[in-house]
Amino acid sequence: MSLVERGKTERTAKALEQRISEIAEREKKATKGPWKAIIEGGSAWIESEKETVLPFFPPAKGSNVSFVTHARMDIPFLLEALASERSSAMKEARLDEAEQCAQIAMGMTGPGNTPEQCQGYSDACRDIAKALRKRGKR
Repeated sequence: MSLVERGKTERTAKALEQRISEIAEREKKATKGPWKAIIEGGSAWIESEKETVLPFFPPAKGSNVSFVTHARMDIPFLLEALASERSSAMKEARLDEAEQCAQIAMGMTGPGNTPEQCQGYSDACRDIAKALRKRGKR
């Protein structure tokens, strides 16, 4: 990957992190859920257990009311799912890196290194990779 491509990827990743952070912050500040929609005639409003969260004025479209009502529970669910997936992806990347280390070490020979030294390094890297993979499966 070129430096330009890497820079674009990093900027995109930072922008995504910022957007996710902003969404999470708005979610934390919103009235706690679950919410329910009340539609009577052409009017509608959204309530929590304790208060009216949001009134809709005529004409209230049912699909919009439903979307906003469900967003209160959907957004936290999606944020949690995203965090879980990202955590899994990060663990997998670390495991892949450890495996690459072990593979490099297995084939490593160098000036001044005895075969025993190379084998010791290789064994250590392989053991680390196995331990990381085992821990990642929990």
